[in-house]
Amino acid sequence: MKKTIVLLLSTVMLLQCIFIPSKILNVKAEENKYNNDYVANVDFDKFDKKIKEDDLMLTVKKTLLNANKYALNGWYKDKKHLDTQEDQEYYNLYKAAGSSLNNVNEYIYRFPAAQAFGLAVSLKTGAYDESYTGVSEEEAKNYVIKLSTSVAYAHKSNGGNYKPWGDDWQAAHWAYYAGYAAWLFWDDLNEEQKKLILNMITHEADRFINKNADYWKLTNGKELYPGDSKIEEDSWNSELLNLASHMLPRHEHADEWYYRMIEYQLASFSTPEMNESDEIIHGRKAKDWVYGYNVNSDGTVINHNRIHPAYNAAATGVNSSIVNSLVGEKLPLAAKYNLDNLYSGLTDATFTSPPYDAPGGTIYIKDSGEIYYPQGSDWGKGLYDVFANIDISAYVYGYDKDAKKWAELHTNKVLEQQNRHEDGHTYEPNEFTYLGNEEAISTRMGSAYMTLWLNKKVGVKFSNKPVEFPHKDLPGIEKNQEYVFASESTYVRGGSNANISYYPTDVMEVKNDGGEASSYSREGYLKFDLSEIENYPKSAMLYLPVVEVGSLVEPKNITNSIELVDDNSWSQENLTFKNKPQKTGEIIETWTPIKNGLMIDISEYVKKAYDSDGKLSLRIFSNVSSSGDTFVKYGTSRQADPNYKPRLTLTYGNENGGGSNGGQAVSIKVIRDLLDYYLETGDVKNPLYNQLRNKLEQAEQFKNQGQEKQAVKHMKDFINHLNNNAMDKFVSDQSKSLLNHDTQILIDDWSEE
Repeated sequence: MKKTIVLLLSTVMLLQCIFIPSKILNVKAEENKYNNDYVANVDFDKFDKKIKEDDLMLTVKKTLLNANKYALNGWYKDKKHLDTQEDQEYYNLYKAAGSSLNNVNEYIYRFPAAQAFGLAVSLKTGAYDESYTGVSEEEAKNYVIKLSTSVAYAHKSNGGNYKPWGDDWQAAHWAYYAGYAAWLFWDDLNEEQKKLILNMITHEADRFINKNADYWKLTNGKELYPGDSKIEEDSWNSELLNLASHMLPRHEHADEWYYRMIEYQLASFSTPEMNESDEIIHGRKAKDWVYGYNVNSDGTVINHNRIHPAYNAAATGVNSSIVNSLVGEKLPLAAKYNLDNLYSGLTDATFTSPPYDAPGGTIYIKDSGEIYYPQGSDWGKGLYDVFANIDISAYVYGYDKDAKKWAELHTNKVLEQQNRHEDGHTYEPNEFTYLGNEEAISTRMGSAYMTLWLNKKVGVKFSNKPVEFPHKDLPGIEKNQEYVFASESTYVRGGSNANISYYPTDVMEVKNDGGEASSYSREGYLKFDLSEIENYPKSAMLYLPVVEVGSLVEPKNITNSIELVDDNSWSQENLTFKNKPQKTGEIIETWTPIKNGLMIDISEYVKKAYDSDGKLSLRIFSNVSSSGDTFVKYGTSRQADPNYKPRLTLTYGNENGGGSNGGQAVSIKVIRDLLDYYLETGDVKNPLYNQLRNKLEQAEQFKNQGQEKQAVKHMKDFINHLNNNAMDKFVSDQSKSLLNHDTQILIDDWSEE
């Protein structure tokens, strides 16, 4: 059988051909994403209710004002020297970071985004006091706008000026703070500044449309990230998705962002018990939302290979209300689901010394603002703001009766630290060693104050409304066709990663960087279970969905191949590079990856599998060794959108052809329409077009006269003309593949009549 690959073009949809998922991630955002009509402006006039600040709120305000004072003076002038760049439209934050920090994007962009956030909250809530900071409100507002838009100016969606960032490990976190700050002053931004912010937010939010949340451990207890809970990462991603879906409610991806926000929020605080819970949350059982957990049953969190109290509190997802309440939306129940358990890890979990560090007891110490670290702290023990922030969420959300007391104790500790310094900064050396410790004060106390302020103004309400992942229907198929989705799919890595299983994963990563045994190289594995198929398939087309293509794949002429795997005994849960099945060398097809999916005719392999054990395994790998963004990410069975799951289209019997027109029988008319379309797009040119068109007309005449053999002969002539090497310059590879595929189906059907 001739093996045929069909590269799917989105333009073919115009001909009602096969369905192609239209999401293309990592395209230049300015080309198609910027639209100011998407934005839901925050109407601060509606927050006109007069409120009385209690002692807690006043203390939080003082800590925020101290952070503002430092940000506008010591930080802005003495540490970052941004006063020397005031004549520039956008700050060069790479330069401002200094040579000791400017090699890490986190230090370049997270810190100014954090300061913009803290200032924005202070200014818009009325907490800001220019007589205290020494900087006028107008000046401070201008700093917020310039800082936040300068962060966006360097984002890859906006050209990556100075030092590009985007798609980084923490990138959603930085985009959230910069985006939130800019949103509060949206009407004060010019059109270019709005464009920068929207490009940044949509780019970062789109990254998670086809990516599932991460987990420290699987449901069965298998540790995916040794000693490193993913509570913080999932929280970062959920806060950005929450901002994007509420700031841009009319964006075409808003519903997808919102769904993913719910998923990431639930994953952040997930426990072993949640994996067995039938409680209905947002329309489905809790256990159906997750496939692992990030928090222990007793509420403790493992990070940096220890029980780490700071990471209980560092889950920024606790601040969801500061987005939803701004636009009059209820919080999803996911925003506080399991937070009571997470908080109890601080207040109730008890540790005996030994084996834990002396003196033992609970992490929160009765009647004290101090923190007990059962296994020590690699960040230092002078960290209190992060606990004050989660205390305030616990108090506002109502899941601990003593939360306000704890908030007062921990907020007073922050204020005590700040009162030591005239310039408003917080820390002495070694109290908290994170390089962005002062900037973190702005985000945590800013979040805490905004949470209290909004609660006083409008209160907090929750909703448990059902949500579904929005997706297009799968392409239609004929009555004699069916879809079979991959039963297993994962990828492996070589070198130092050779013993690691990357399941569960929502993508199969494929890359060749230094040979297949290199730590940087990856290859995907697929398995289909055909044991339940009752009828012998006439044909089988494999659809490989592409989620993302690296930026260097095309420039470096990267090709991928798919190979038959004889050994079907492997399982996705345990597959590693070390125990992967042996290669067969039987290459089914090779292609240049494109951002849309692709179809491959694997009929003969499916038939062989049907005749044997009913299992079909395949390996996907890259042929070209090259470093950089030369990866391709294919969807796996874990994708929420079924259009991004690998699948077979099986065709039985003789009724219809199952060609590229997605359910409409292949006919002379279908092929003629496709050929005419390719003439318009320039994919087929004369003289080849006229030769092919003549053969179609001759075949049609004989077919109408009942002379099938002559009709088949002319269709075979059609294929010969199409594949004549002398005609290659008049036809694109993709159009040739699709025309070959449909014509062969038609010939097979006519030959059997």
